[in-house]
Amino acid sequence: MLITVVVSQLKPHNLQGLLLGSAVWLSASEAVVRLLDTLCLGNQDGGEATADYVRQALGLPEPAPPPQQQQERQMEGTALPQEGQPSPRRQRHNPADQGGGTHTATAEPPCEPDGERQAPPLPPPKQQQQQRRQQQHAQEEVTGQQEAGAAQQAPDPQQLGRQQQPDSRLSDARPKAVRLSLEEAFYMAYVLQVLLVHERQGATAEPQTDGATVPMTVEALWQRLQQLRSDFLLQYLAYHHFRSKGWIPRTGLQYGADMVLYQRHPSLIHSDYSVLIMPRSPGWRPPVSWHDIQVLNRLTGQVSKKLLLLYVQEEGPGPGAAGAGGGYSSPHCLARFSVREQLVRRWVPDSHRPA
Repeated sequence: MLITVVVSQLKPHNLQGLLLGSAVWLSASEAVVRLLDTLCLGNQDGGEATADYVRQALGLPEPAPPPQQQQERQMEGTALPQEGQPSPRRQRHNPADQGGGTHTATAEPPCEPDGERQAPPLPPPKQQQQQRRQQQHAQEEVTGQQEAGAAQQAPDPQQLGRQQQPDSRLSDARPKAVRLSLEEAFYMAYVLQVLLVHERQGATAEPQTDGATVPMTVEALWQRLQQLRSDFLLQYLAYHHFRSKGWIPRTGLQYGADMVLYQRHPSLIHSDYSVLIMPRSPGWRPPVSWHDIQVLNRLTGQVSKKLLLLYVQEEGPGPGAAGAGGGYSSPHCLARFSVREQLVRRWVPDSHRPA
C-alpha cells in the first residue's frame, strides 16, 4: 500500500536518468530523494557538480534560486546608488519652521583650522578618579542587568532547535545526484514505470550539445544493459524475485556474494542473508564448487548472516522465445525462468550431536 502511494507521488516528477558506465544517474530534488529513499532505491554518491552535469546532459531546466536569494538580489539592485549619481546631502532644518511654511536649509558652520583648535582643559586628578569610579560602577550595573535579563529570557531548547534547522526551501532548490544500479534503474522503468533512461550518442559528446542524449524504450534499455553486463539477466531476475517478496536487495560485493537482503531500510538494520545465484543451465557462469560455497558460508557466518542459494532454472519456450521475438531480447523472457531457494547452514558435529 505504501509503495502504491509513493509511486503515485513519483510519477508527476517525470524522472529522467542518464546511463553512464555501470550506473544510471539522476539529478533529483530533495522531495524526489526522500521518495526514493522511502522505496530504498538509489544512493547519493555524487555531489552538486555531478547533478549539474546530468541536468545539462538531459536538457533539464535550471532550478530556480531560493526565495531568500531572490530577495537579496532585488535588495542589491535597489539599495545601492548608480554610478555617476551624487549621494544625497544632509540638510539641517530649523526647528522653528516645523509648524508650516517652507523649510530652509542652513549651512554647516565652517571648520576651524587644525592649528587654531584649542584642547579642552583637563579636570583635576581627584575629579578624574571620581569619574572613573562612577563609570566602573555604571558599567557593573549594566552588566548585571544584562545577565539577569538573559537568564529570565532563556530560549526554549525545542524552539531553538527549530530555528537552527535549515530552510527546506533552500535545500529543495539544489538538485542532488542519485546513483541507481542497473537493476534498480530497470525496475523503476519496467515495473514501477516512473523512469525514462537516456544514453549519450558518443563518448566525446558535450552535455550542452543538442541531441547528445536519446531516450531509450524498455526493450532497448533491456538489450543495452545485457550488453554492459553479461549476467544482468540473472542479477535482475534475482532482484525482481526478492523485491516481489518484500525484501530489499542490495549489492553483496563486499561479502563475496551477489547481493544481500534487508527486511527493512538498510539505515535501520543489518542485512540477514547473503545470496549466491546458481544457474542450472550451463554457460551462464563458471561452475561453483562446494569448496567455494563452504568458504562463502564461513565468511557469511562471521558477519552474522546466513547464506542463501538461489537456483535459476529455464523452463520451456515462453513469450521471449526465438519464435516470438528472439531469445532474450525482451524482458518478457523472464516468464520462462523459475527460481528455488535453498538455505545453507554449517554443520558442526559437537553442536549437532544428540544428547
